[in-house]
Amino acid sequence: MRIRRRSRSDKWLERIGKLPWWQRAAPLALPAVGAVVLTGRRRMWHGLALVASAVEGVADTIEDAAEGLRDAARKRAGIAET
Repeated sequence: MRIRRRSRSDKWLERIGKLPWWQRAAPLALPAVGAVVLTGRRRMWHGLALVASAVEGVADTIEDAAEGLRDAARKRAGIAET
């Protein structure tokens, strides 16, 4: 009678079976944590783009007001536009 050696996969399964539950769950949890981080980063960039768009809108409004004020001042002073 010949004794059969255990395969590598059987050895790994046995080693994994001896680990605490949280260590067995870690390989499954890491991709989930990565997905959450990636989603958070995407939302951060979306939020930053929204803020930048709002700042650009305010800057455009201020620029338009400044141009209007400049044109009115030139008109009152009698300076021709260039």
